[in-house]
Amino acid sequence: MILDAYDLKKFKESQDLIQAWKTTVTSTGSSGDLRRVFPILVAASKDYIASNTKQKVERTLNETDKSVVEIKSVRRISKIQEEN
Repeated sequence: MILDAYDLKKFKESQDLIQAWKTTVTSTGSSGDLRRVFPILVAASKDYIASNTKQKVERTLNETDKSVVEIKSVRRISKIQEEN
């Protein structure tokens, strides 16, 4: 997963894409199913987004970790709200 952020103010002024930060997250797990992996990637990276870790950070999470369950719950709540 690669998450890029750009300076919106600069873009509105000059149409130039100025990167503010970039977060790259990889998985070495056994599943290739993004429906299962993506919530884990988001949970693993959420504390580091828009910050400079100055080095590679390794995290080990699985589908039952609290932070992953929270990410999945937000998705379910959003889907329910869309349906209503």
